[in-house]
Amino acid sequence: MDALPRVPRTAVLLAAVVAIAIAAYMPSLPGGWIYDDHTLIADNPHAHSLGEWPTWLTNDFWHGDAEMVGIPRSIRYWRPLISASYAVDWTIGGGSPMWFHFVNLLLHGVVAALAFSVMRRWTNSPYAGALAAALFAVHPTKAESVAWIAGRTDIICTIAILVAITGVARRLNQQRGGLALELAGTAAAYLSKEQAIVLPVFVLVEVWIHAARPALDLAFVKRAIRGLAPQIAFAIVYLVARAIWLPVRPAGSVSLPPLDHVLAVFESIGRYLVLLVAPVKLTIQQGLSYAPGGGPRVGLYVVLGVITIVGLAAAAWMCRKRWPVATLGIVVFGVTIAPTSNILYTGLLTLVSERFLYLPFIGLAWIAGDLAARSRQARFAVAAVIVLFAILSWHRSADYVDESAFWARELTLHPTSREARQYRFAAAMEESRYRAGLDELVAYIHVADPQAIDVELVARVAETAALLTPDAAVADLTAIDAFLVNVLDRKPTAHLVVAVAGVDVSFDPRSATIEKTFASRAYRLVVIRATIASRLGNQKEALDFVEAASKDCERCSSTLATEALVRARSGEFTTGLAVLDRGRGTAAERPLVAAREMIRDAATHHQRALAATGDASLWESAESLASLELWGKAYEMLTPAAMRFTGDAALRYAELAYRAGHTDEARTILEHTPGASPDEAIAAWAAAMGWQK
Repeated sequence: MDALPRVPRTAVLLAAVVAIAIAAYMPSLPGGWIYDDHTLIADNPHAHSLGEWPTWLTNDFWHGDAEMVGIPRSIRYWRPLISASYAVDWTIGGGSPMWFHFVNLLLHGVVAALAFSVMRRWTNSPYAGALAAALFAVHPTKAESVAWIAGRTDIICTIAILVAITGVARRLNQQRGGLALELAGTAAAYLSKEQAIVLPVFVLVEVWIHAARPALDLAFVKRAIRGLAPQIAFAIVYLVARAIWLPVRPAGSVSLPPLDHVLAVFESIGRYLVLLVAPVKLTIQQGLSYAPGGGPRVGLYVVLGVITIVGLAAAAWMCRKRWPVATLGIVVFGVTIAPTSNILYTGLLTLVSERFLYLPFIGLAWIAGDLAARSRQARFAVAAVIVLFAILSWHRSADYVDESAFWARELTLHPTSREARQYRFAAAMEESRYRAGLDELVAYIHVADPQAIDVELVARVAETAALLTPDAAVADLTAIDAFLVNVLDRKPTAHLVVAVAGVDVSFDPRSATIEKTFASRAYRLVVIRATIASRLGNQKEALDFVEAASKDCERCSSTLATEALVRARSGEFTTGLAVLDRGRGTAAERPLVAAREMIRDAATHHQRALAATGDASLWESAESLASLELWGKAYEMLTPAAMRFTGDAALRYAELAYRAGHTDEARTILEHTPGASPDEAIAAWAAAMGWQK
């Protein structure tokens, strides 16, 4: 019997590294959409078709529906390759988040394979290279990039950079395909993430390897500059092009006083240090510590940042001749972490994220691999750390499976988290639990810094309060409208009290954050005014409001849906449907789909009313109004004939009375209707209206 062919040692090590890299994040596979996944993918019409490719090339990465486009941003991203990957996954997987998670795992496996190839070359040892690559692949901070679909940018950018430097190594060694790989990897990196500008530092390492690992003296520096020139030139061209076409920082971006800026950088580095050496209490909301006055404050992280910067700089200098690997590893880490260390302040208070360590950690992993190549004890130590990190990554990945549990954990870690409250609000609204949603908003307002309150939050409070207010509560609806007017007019204080909704909050419309977001989001307040006017029967006024809002956001889903409903409530069903058609491909789909169903149902009842006579026609007309959620008008239409209603008709009339806000009338009807259970019926209607807790 012939002996089985021997598997090459390199292939075994490669398979082991890839298997460990994928296995560490496997718990995330059945996960759903979380956080930015909704905006970037699930609710983004541009991520659902390969035919949207021109949009990816010519717009900001966050160019989702029209309402997202209008939000002012401190950073503008250009990542067409990432958008393309979303569209490919959506097409293949049919919009299943599991498929996206599966692809993330595979892509991370590719990173691990490429990292092994690079580390084997950099350490000049297959075993040390395998240890370094595995250490790099399983650090727990990578869970944010692998287990979270939206974190894919780091994975693809890293693949591209590693492909590019593989091409550099082949080109320097005069091997075939080197230049093509370098060009392809470079292009892919810049199409994936702005961090691609750090590519020259990786080329520096390849130049050093090709030069037979010399001491880092002046002679090598001169040689390195010549080798780095093409990549540096490419980075400069990219930055100039972005400055002209799509500036990373838009005009008018905020800045910090010099001392505060320095503190922000120190704190960022201090937080990264803790994430590197103690990646235990990981969270998606890493953020800088701000003093009551608004600037960064001196604290433990600032001190750690100073120690880290001084310590790494000193170590790099002392090791430059005797242990140049340590110097270059530190340089790689420092250069790759710099773009996300607030050196260029962006105005984002949370620009300290675990995923930002995805690529930079490769420099430190290289140092660990070099130690492993020199010492048996170091190999065991690195192997032990790999096991520990893999276990931590496994547990962290499990956090990304269930969105509700994910945000519950975040809220425990960050009681003032706006993101966690927003999720709980959105979940409550999705389930038509408007009172619970409003409670989440009010709870956040009570603990948040007043400067964190923006126009969108104000709009959500008013909109949810209106949903909890029945048509019969005219005074309360009028109070909400008056509150909106005060915000729009920037009165010193806007006080919202709605008894039926149980809300009592105040805002300062002249605060810096509201002023900053007013121009882009004020139309949301006008849209809510249009809805209130329409519910009160003032369709002409409502149409005036919605037309005014359209001037600021013509293709926003909230504007389009409201205009369509207002026109339908005026009997213009065909015009209302045509309004919704304007939002195809540019507005969030779900609000438009819901409005379309309401209008079509109302139009059907209207046609039946025209064909019927007597009470049948009356009922169909009322149901047409009810389909458009004009509960008060539907109830009023039927009231003159109420004495003739019995059985199911009486029950439906009672339901309309309740939905319109006449609870006592509804209960009286139910008590006089045989077989009806007042408490059960009212509880069911309250749930349908979203008025329950």
